[in-house]
Amino acid sequence: MVAHFEQAYRCRGLECGEEQAWGVSEYPLMFDEEANLALYEAVSVEEIHQVLKSLKGDKILGLNGWRVELFTLFYDLFQEDLLSIVEESR
Repeated sequence: MVAHFEQAYRCRGLECGEEQAWGVSEYPLMFDEEANLALYEAVSVEEIHQVLKSLKGDKILGLNGWRVELFTLFYDLFQEDLLSIVEESR
């Protein structure tokens, strides 16, 4: 597997500094400009709640061992803190 990536990202006769950038053009454009701008829009507590409800309740979100079920059941208590965490991470 390592050999695959070494071969894929090997400099192809390009100037130094360009060797990492050549691969970008080989992948399809995943988002248009409008979709890119939407990533910078503010997140709402309703959006976070919808995402939590769409997840399986018995799954753990992180290393702390807290299940999704905890966040959905007590969402009224967590919503502002979760919103702050999401906004700080952007």
